[in-house]
Amino acid sequence: MLTISGTGEMVFDDDARFYLGGVHKVVVEEGCTSIADEAFERLDSLTEVILADSIQRIGRSAFSGCDSLTEIDLPDSLQHIRQYAFSGCGSLTEVDFSASDSLRVIEAGVFENCISLKQADFPDSLEWIGISAFEGCSSLKQITLPDSLQGVAQGIFSDCASLTLAVIPESLQSIPAYMFSGCVSLREVTLPDSIQAIGGSAFSGCRSLQGIDLPDDLETLDDSALEGCRYLQRIDLPDKLETMGERVFRECKNLKEIILPESLQSLGRGAFWGCDSLEKVYLPDPIMSIEGETFGNCTSLKEIKFPAALEYIGTYAFADCSSLTEVELPDSIKTIGGYAFSNCTSLREVAFPDTLEKIERFAFSGCTALSAETGQRVGKYVPG
Repeated sequence: MLTISGTGEMVFDDDARFYLGGVHKVVVEEGCTSIADEAFERLDSLTEVILADSIQRIGRSAFSGCDSLTEIDLPDSLQHIRQYAFSGCGSLTEVDFSASDSLRVIEAGVFENCISLKQADFPDSLEWIGISAFEGCSSLKQITLPDSLQGVAQGIFSDCASLTLAVIPESLQSIPAYMFSGCVSLREVTLPDSIQAIGGSAFSGCRSLQGIDLPDDLETLDDSALEGCRYLQRIDLPDKLETMGERVFRECKNLKEIILPESLQSLGRGAFWGCDSLEKVYLPDPIMSIEGETFGNCTSLKEIKFPAALEYIGTYAFADCSSLTEVELPDSIKTIGGYAFSNCTSLREVAFPDTLEKIERFAFSGCTALSAETGQRVGKYVPG
């Protein structure tokens, strides 16, 4: 057993590491206010740590890589846990700071890749969680973040493969990028009304997520926010939504119908690519362009309502939509991009308005069912 005594902050001499081999238990006595950076890093033999109530800060990588450490009771006095303090502690199963009324900050990567961590109870004093703080905690099952939380960084729970439930507090206004990316077991998420933006890849790869209730004040869904949520069947988009980034619902293979709100101003490239159960799409009037690949490979898509102000359909926008039989373009349309409707093998009729100026090469290539009349009209617009 190693006992550490004294007053004030711990000072650690790198030469002391030579004498730590084989230590199983560390006791830090009253009076000590911090654990030094890298103090017990990669101490494989360490199984138990007892920290005095006077500890206010745990230093960077202080217990990182302590593979045999199974449990630690954090003192009520603790205010700050620095970067990677417990990262890679593969045997750590539980962390309980719920009784603390002092902990304010958990920095980046603090519990990253603690693969046995099943439970983390957060204190009501917590204000900030840093980048990837719990990334790769593949045994963590549920999290409820406290109302005291003022901000969280990217990827804090990414690749938590066993996480099934997440509850987000009213104190947050956004879900940062990659927050739950790769949480393949996530089935339920509670988002408060305060959320106005969901960041890039925030829920990407959450393949067990079947539905999510988006808050009424949500304005932005960033790139790949729900990409690869294969079992997502329903989603109601709020009336204030203005921006949908690229690949937002890419390969959401069980999504059958979606109604885009009239508030929507922009729809990113590839937003619904590979949604092969999607049957109907109603595009709101403010949309003036459909970017490339937006609905590509939506093999069940049968019905499209185009916006009244639409001017441009991008390359591969509806490529491989093999169930689409007819298209009625609005009077505003000016340009249809290359391969826009390529390989729409059931497409028979396309209603072209007189305002159409250009059809780019191969826009309808592979559309083997096109009527003779439609084929002739396509030929008139395609440059020689």
